[in-house]
Amino acid sequence: MPGKSLVAPVGYGGANAAADVMTVQFLLNCVPVSQGGPVKDLAVDGIIGPKTIQAIVQFQKTQFGWSDGRVDPEKYGGTTIAELKKFDPVPDSPPIEPTPEPKFPSQPEGKGLPSAKGGGVPGVKSAAKGASFASGKQIPGGKFGGGPGGKLA
Repeated sequence: MPGKSLVAPVGYGGANAAADVMTVQFLLNCVPVSQGGPVKDLAVDGIIGPKTIQAIVQFQKTQFGWSDGRVDPEKYGGTTIAELKKFDPVPDSPPIEPTPEPKFPSQPEGKGLPSAKGGGVPGVKSAAKGASFASGKQIPGGKFGGGPGGKLA
């Protein structure tokens, strides 16, 4: 059958590979609530969690009258994935791929953000009562500047 497919099972006892989970999440979101789709769209994030499992269970109960909470690939007789694919509005689109984690350039030691061990931001003193910024302005009302004694109003 054309369209998106799974490499391994998704749900209870499944391998739950991110790309497969994203495919199932996307397809479940395509199903109208009246046909067993989730009331609130699932995050298509590749993470199997209670909301995705519940959406699988709901879909299966609505469509088949039974549920095992698992979506098997068609090569393993996957009736759930075959039924989900009927709701795919873009069946000829490529499979959904997880977005790679962003890579940030490494910064040399001692550069960039201030450390948690003191350092702080250059030119700014502690925000304790009576402290001043580099501009020389006083911080009124003590800690956080909320009012007498530093309490926020």
